[in-house]
Amino acid sequence: MNENGGQWNRARVLLVEHDADYCRRRAAEERVSAFAALDPRARQIHLDMAERYEDLARAIAAFEHYLGNQLEAAANV
Repeated sequence: MNENGGQWNRARVLLVEHDADYCRRRAAEERVSAFAALDPRARQIHLDMAERYEDLARAIAAFEHYLGNQLEAAANV
């Protein structure tokens, strides 16, 4: 993975993760970290971060849906 969250495939083409996918992946990673945390405070921090990433993923998806509807409406004018 590079510093921008992208990943190189075998053909050395940079693959960039979609923002909502990135947030969902990070949420999953935070849940794994929460499960592994021994300290209850650390566990709660990881769970809170997971929820924030899920909220971001939902917001991105909603905004993209809105933009898609706007583009469709503009094309029909």
